[in-house]
Amino acid sequence: MSISNLKSAIISKVSSLNDEKLLEEINRILDLEVDLVSSYILSSEEKKSIEKGLEDIQENRVYSTEQAEKLLREWLGK
Repeated sequence: MSISNLKSAIISKVSSLNDEKLLEEINRILDLEVDLVSSYILSSEEKKSIEKGLEDIQENRVYSTEQAEKLLREWLGK
């Protein structure tokens, strides 16, 4: 089913509903989708940080879980 057909089918089904609670829940779900899409927009600084992390992985500048936990304990002073 194409996106256009799917949208039409959903609109048709929603238009025929009379259950207020169900309509509110559908609206809540749609609002969540809008929130999720807008919350994943990265700043240029975040994108650069991700790129640097990916470069570190490619250059094998990584720590094992044990090494990372040890560094974290040292950093936290535990």
